[in-house]
Amino acid sequence: MKPTAHVSTLQEWNAQKGTGVLLHGETVLSISASQFSRHHRKPREGDRVLYTLRFEDDQSLPTLDNAVLLRAHGLFYDLRAAWPALLLVLPLLALLVGPMPYGFWHGLAYLFVISLLTFMLYHCSEFLEDGIGKFESHSVLHFLELFGGWFGSITAQRKLHFNEHNFRYQAFFWMAVILWQGLSLDAIFDWKIASEMVSNITPVIDILSA
Repeated sequence: MKPTAHVSTLQEWNAQKGTGVLLHGETVLSISASQFSRHHRKPREGDRVLYTLRFEDDQSLPTLDNAVLLRAHGLFYDLRAAWPALLLVLPLLALLVGPMPYGFWHGLAYLFVISLLTFMLYHCSEFLEDGIGKFESHSVLHFLELFGGWFGSITAQRKLHFNEHNFRYQAFFWMAVILWQGLSLDAIFDWKIASEMVSNITPVIDILSA
């Protein structure tokens, strides 16, 4: 009998053993890495797979063959967890080429320490429940994010799924991220926007203080 082509979702995949399970209708079929005719990355649970079935007279189940990974998650699936690192490009570039009052390594150490502190606070249940003194945990986290801990914050949020659907919290958080991206871009171009703003504000301050 001529092989027929089918498309099914990979229900399970054991990366170490290189084996998985496809659900063909109501029939559970095993699949291994050797049965893929070609693929560009390792299969994962949830991928769509194109394959053919051969029916043999002496077999109760069909034989799966010529499987092709359709890459349902796309070529950049492996980068899904790493995309926040792209937000570090502008700040790091600003530390390298922008006119800063401190050196590159001092700035990098500062960002690392404050991001690490922010990341650790996300993992402290007592802090999240009680905050620090009179300050609620959200206020403290936003303060740290505003002063450079936003990368530790986004890393912890993605790991813990913290306040993903809290619009107010996310709005404040992303404002801090956008602010840092804007300041970094301005620093790369020799603080032109900041200098223009200061030059416009200074006469107003002089008039008010006169």
